[in-house]
Amino acid sequence: MERFVAVAERLAQTASTRPWRTLAALGVVTLVLTGGVTRLEIATDGAAVYPLSNRVIEDTRADRVEFDDPQLVILLLTSAPGGPEIDSREGLRYLKQLHHDLGKVDGVVAQRVRSLVTLLDGRPEDGLFEIPGFLDSFAEDKEAFQGMLQRLHAFPLTHGLFLAQDGRAAALYAPAASGVDRLDLLARIEGWSNAHADPRFELRLLGPVVAEATLGKKLLIDLLKMVPAVVVLIAVLLFISLRSVFAVLIPIAEILLVMVWTLGLMGYLGVPITLVTMILPVVLMTMAVTDEVHLLERLQAHLRNLDNRGASRYSEAEVQTAMRYAVADVGAPIVLTSLTTAIGLLSFLSASIQPIRDFGLFCAVGILFAMVHTFSFVPALARLLPPRWLREFRRSRLPSVRTPPTRQFTSRSPGLVLLGFFVFLTAIPGVTMLIVEDSWIANLDPESAMVRAEREFNRRFWGSYRYDIVLSSSVRRQLERPAGLAAIEKLRDVARAGPFAGGVVTHLLPIEEMARLRNVTDPVPISA
Repeated sequence: MERFVAVAERLAQTASTRPWRTLAALGVVTLVLTGGVTRLEIATDGAAVYPLSNRVIEDTRADRVEFDDPQLVILLLTSAPGGPEIDSREGLRYLKQLHHDLGKVDGVVAQRVRSLVTLLDGRPEDGLFEIPGFLDSFAEDKEAFQGMLQRLHAFPLTHGLFLAQDGRAAALYAPAASGVDRLDLLARIEGWSNAHADPRFELRLLGPVVAEATLGKKLLIDLLKMVPAVVVLIAVLLFISLRSVFAVLIPIAEILLVMVWTLGLMGYLGVPITLVTMILPVVLMTMAVTDEVHLLERLQAHLRNLDNRGASRYSEAEVQTAMRYAVADVGAPIVLTSLTTAIGLLSFLSASIQPIRDFGLFCAVGILFAMVHTFSFVPALARLLPPRWLREFRRSRLPSVRTPPTRQFTSRSPGLVLLGFFVFLTAIPGVTMLIVEDSWIANLDPESAMVRAEREFNRRFWGSYRYDIVLSSSVRRQLERPAGLAAIEKLRDVARAGPFAGGVVTHLLPIEEMARLRNVTDPVPISA
């Protein structure tokens, strides 16, 4: 450890004696790493925070490819107050138009858009190879139209996936094309929705894809607001505490350098900004500034000795000597705290979730970058700035407090301190009562349009989240035989009996529906 301290002190000495060369070297590195910042990608989807080497996650990804299962954007169409119902002529015509126009949105797979339009009206009098859709045509005869509505409401998937029982809400499912940027796709669908607005109806986006993208967007917006606020707050606190322009300028500039170096390295290594690493800038800003506070306080203390001797201004030699003494005072503590903090953060590498590993790794790297700048950037800039900037403003307005208030309180009220300790002990069991919130929606404003649409959709339909069960067999075509079909039926019945299952769909449903229309009671044999 002494070797690290010696290297740090030597680096500070070199920066103080050769400030221009030091700043030029740091500037070149900063310029190079700035190119990495432009390469940063933002990945706010749920897949970005999946654990590594998890069997369920790996199987899910493989099954998505095997079954060509795209991600879905759900659109909820509801009747406006006083407007016509969705299962009226006006509502169904509007829904049909939306269905066909939605397929024209760039990034949406037109052939796989699903809604009431795609449901087939299989009647006994129709042939098996030319089955019309429910909305292929609208009978002008009132009785014929009502008959179509009765058959539509009787279809097993209608009330679960496509049309609410009261007829005032319907759903459309827009599959995203492979490789399409989700934020861009959602922006295009929102623009399309605004272009197709009808005062008689309301159209809203929801579902896991929308929730993940919206949460990432909200966090990014909050971060863009938070970073400047934190910078301003740090600058104000530094000025109040250290009372010099130098004490504000150098830490803020050093924070910016640390951010560019850390994020630039992430960009060059192809590490994206995720929901976890998005807080990295704020964490680094608050942690990186601590080294400068200690060093600058010691520098001002040594310069204050010159003031006590009657010096009205500082020479470059005096500033250089004061910096050397300051580094000697706090160099070892800064190196030790930086290294131990970085090592502690590297413990995140044991996590199974990649974004958490990235957070720990680059937070540790950022702390080490901050330490390097403390012993290079700070001494070099202190040597080049006008010496008068180092002088503190008058302290006469500050009340002098010999003993910190906390120490006075604890020394005078030991009973209250003991009571606080017992309160702390009683709070420990509460740790076991913590609940892990795994819902994306719960992180958003409960009164936002999307969250309200989500609640309404889950109330009227089976729900926006789907749980997939995949059966496989080592025997070829086993699941097409009676025993395999019986296993599927049994699993379906068990899933339906679950307390949180809105509904269950299997590939047997079309067969069962055709059999029901033809009065066949047992279309799928359940035994060999």
